[in-house]
Amino acid sequence: MPPKTLAELFVRVEGLGVHNINLANPTHFAPAIFEALALRKPPIPVVWNSSGYETVTMVASARGLVDVFLPDIKYGTAETATQLAGAPNYYETALAAVKAMCGQTGEPVYDAGGMMLRGTLVRHLVLPLRTGESIAIWTPLPANSPRARP
Repeated sequence: MPPKTLAELFVRVEGLGVHNINLANPTHFAPAIFEALALRKPPIPVVWNSSGYETVTMVASARGLVDVFLPDIKYGTAETATQLAGAPNYYETALAAVKAMCGQTGEPVYDAGGMMLRGTLVRHLVLPLRTGESIAIWTPLPANSPRARP
């Protein structure tokens, strides 16, 4: 879909009364999406709903266009990420992206009804037989640790 058509689709969807434009797994279409949003940014929040496996450069490209980042943090070890996704650097890459997202959106902002208007909300998938990995991902670490949470 060309960016101009996508921008028109955003207008139509907004006209339906939705609370946000939720872009699910959009990363592989990022250039066209950013071009469409540059043509017309909806007045409702734009949500980047992704796997978290983003580059810091892509996050920077979303500045001023994406209001809410909704990334996953799925895997905490290279072994699990390699086994399940073929991405041994998943955790480090996702963590750097989430830190960039948090830095870009700042503190969360909600409307009177509790809907997020701006911010970053991280999801985590607890994998069967890997709960220890989940605990390690979310256990507070010293700020200078390479695995410190954003």
